[in-house]
Amino acid sequence: MSNSQQATAPAAEPSLDPVPETTTVVSPNRPLTRNARDALKPYGIRSRDDPREPGRQTVIELERRPPTSLREQHELTVDEPPVAEFDTGQETVQIYPDRVLAGAVEASLDPADALEQAKQRDDWDQTQDNT
Repeated sequence: MSNSQQATAPAAEPSLDPVPETTTVVSPNRPLTRNARDALKPYGIRSRDDPREPGRQTVIELERRPPTSLREQHELTVDEPPVAEFDTGQETVQIYPDRVLAGAVEASLDPADALEQAKQRDDWDQTQDNT
């Protein structure tokens, strides 16, 4: 074929699809179990940081967010920014959709109730608001 007769491939069109975001899942205070790993495979494991040391957490990047029931069954949490964060003067209170942390300790409070109460406190400074 001569140069003038060569077929040219059409130029690739830019993709309008958004780049899929990943979901970070954490297996706190222990390595990821084989059952948990197998349960997460359908959600597209992109990477896994497994320190292989006792007492250390495993961090897994997934293509899609696994359902709450799977996370509860395998004692996994989703690492996401808090809905709101408050400085009490003594510690930081972080409110997530599914839990409340006071300092580094999980408090037995309903997140919606905790958010409402924290916003009513005049002596707490809100340092983050993702509501």
